[in-house]
Amino acid sequence: KQWYQRRVRDVSDNIPRLIESLKILQRKYKEVFFIPGNHELWLNKNDHAPNSLVKLFEIIQCCNELGVRTDPGKVRCVDGSDVWVVPLFSWYAGPEDDPRNTLYTPGAQGPSWTEQSLKEMGWSDAWFCKWPSLKRRSSGSTASLASVFADMNADRLNKTYDAPVITFSHF
Repeated sequence: KQWYQRRVRDVSDNIPRLIESLKILQRKYKEVFFIPGNHELWLNKNDHAPNSLVKLFEIIQCCNELGVRTDPGKVRCVDGSDVWVVPLFSWYAGPEDDPRNTLYTPGAQGPSWTEQSLKEMGWSDAWFCKWPSLKRRSSGSTASLASVFADMNADRLNKTYDAPVITFSHF
């Protein structure tokens, strides 16, 4: 496999275990890029973060201290060419955000998402992720989690890169 095809997802909701895993990857690879996903943002009894958004920024800070990239970085390939690796923050749209654009597809036999919440259906993220109340936009609408994460990418998406770009996200 090419270096850019090697990826790890859903490492751990335990920050010390995540840090140890990232250190192992750093010993093996010259550059390590990482974007936290849903499992990393699950809150557990050892977390001090009051919610999953705070935990996201704690993980980003840990990555910065380790030298693990969560921001765009230029990488030299074995053939001498350069590429930009541009990590993108992401969260999936829930059915309440847009029923046509969501990871959840109601089964033919079961109740639809309009009849049950994701928590009632047993989605782990609905149990283990805790989110702060989202601010209302100037339009009066409330931002979805998917749009909050997407908005975190604005600078990286608007930047002009001087070499080919490889992007990745958790989802």
